[in-house]
Amino acid sequence: MDKSLNGRLGVRTITSENRMYIETDESFISKDILEINRVSLYKADSTVSLQFREYTRLKMPGVEYTQKISEISADRIKTDLSGSKRSLISDKSEIFTFDPDLKKYIGTEQLFYKFLKDKVISFKRIIDKPE
Repeated sequence: MDKSLNGRLGVRTITSENRMYIETDESFISKDILEINRVSLYKADSTVSLQFREYTRLKMPGVEYTQKISEISADRIKTDLSGSKRSLISDKSEIFTFDPDLKKYIGTEQLFYKFLKDKVISFKRIIDKPE
């Protein structure tokens, strides 16, 4: 059970290199109108363990930015970053390397996370539904 999940949830299974993963996709709203998605990958074998969690989508008025998983292997996950408008993350990718001590994939740059955080913080709007 993962109590940190929120919003609307989608679930699917992924098989890569004879490993099974359960993917959850969270979809939620920030500042009334910003749509954000976050993906979590759980490795499923005799137990289920969270190994990867990253934001994957930010939809703002007139523009959408995404981070899509393009490769999953035992030692790394590769993501491709893009946007409907040219930005700092356009046509970039990020590699998340598996850390056997932490038992999860770690990204060194956190490009999409930093980009999303800056966009949300700098987005100015009078909030109608302060929750």
